Amino acid sequence: MLKYQHTRDQSAELLRQAVPAMSRQQAPFEPISYALWYQYYAKTNKQLNREVDALIQSTQALTEADTEALFKRHIYPYDLASLRDAQGQLVALVSDVMNQTQAAEGQVSDYGVALRSHATQLEADQTLAAVQDTVRAMLSDTKDIQVVIGALENELQRNAAEVERLQEELREAREEANTDALTGLANRRAFEEALRVALVKAQMQGGPVSLVLLDMDEFKALNDRFGHLLGDKVLSILGDLLRNVIEPDQTAARYGGEEFALVLPGVDEADALTLTEQVRKTLANAHIRKVNASESI
Repeated sequence: MLKYQHTRDQSAELLRQAVPAMSRQQAPFEPISYALWYQYYAKTNKQLNREVDALIQSTQALTEADTEALFKRHIYPYDLASLRDAQGQLVALVSDVMNQTQAAEGQVSDYGVALRSHATQLEADQTLAAVQDTVRAMLSDTKDIQVVIGALENELQRNAAEVERLQEELREAREEANTDALTGLANRRAFEEALRVALVKAQMQGGPVSLVLLDMDEFKALNDRFGHLLGDKVLSILGDLLRNVIEPDQTAARYGGEEFALVLPGVDEADALTLTEQVRKTLANAHIRKVNASESI
């Protein structure tokens, strides 16, 4: 999330730089725009700075869509609209449960008053017919309150199912925010968190941690010669390969364009080198044949 450790003076200096930069863009003056330029001048995310520089070089100014996309990708990955929608649905559910409960409480209270009235009648009336009438009235009131309680139980069950659905949607949104869309691997944000957790665990419990950084040679030349679609296919294949060689407690991530990383808790340098060489050989021996073409890559 948005965590900075700047002093008041440092923040003021970043503000001084961010505001003029915002004024030169096409995006409106909004909090996400300020957050983007604050982080840009804080220089805490090199990938963000590279993407901003590339966009400005090609388009001269960032649009609102550019700003929102960069903000989501590098600063706050969650879908703000989805989160607001989920929040609204949860508020509606809570309100609905409160209304249903209050209505039921009123009817239960009325039922208590009716029972006390029936008890008074039973004490006062001694004839069989009067007792029978009172018992029938008690049965009718009891059936009515059973209907009310049954309806409340059904409503609570429905709301519980709705809460579970919202929880699943938020879980999926969280996973999506930490996943690289092309390869299905962890993205940079998830990679940094996995590395942090692995290092903390190693400090507390002991044991090795290996970090492997992989970069595809001549990838730009491949893109230029065969096109970006095929380049994306190569990245996807490497993603599948990395996913298949790691253990459940390890992390494979796409760190940048053609840059990948492995976080390997409990793996020493020798085993990490063996694994890396296995990946390199497997990818080197792989071949991709273009559709309707005899050329193999």
